[in-house]
Amino acid sequence: MKLETTKEIFETLIKKLPTEWDGKQAITYMKENNCRNWKQMEWIGFYFQFMCEKIIGENNYFQIPGKKYGSVQFDGFKEINFDFKAHSSINKFVPTNGY
Repeated sequence: MKLETTKEIFETLIKKLPTEWDGKQAITYMKENNCRNWKQMEWIGFYFQFMCEKIIGENNYFQIPGKKYGSVQFDGFKEINFDFKAHSSINKFVPTNGY
């Protein structure tokens, strides 16, 4: 079931995430949509997290934020916890905790 959930999440994000990200446009979008991290230098990671929360948080499909264990808060939850990450490198592989 977890593999199916992960595939479903990726398919949803692939359909709805912009394929090209311009830094100025992304930061402006985050600011206009009240993202608390719009001023951060690591805009790619925060933009990806913000978009994931918006896209897969729609219609309560995904619990946003995820579960909290002590002082550790995950970004989202659906069957398992997810921590949304993005990096500015070209890579054909996506790390998904074995899924």
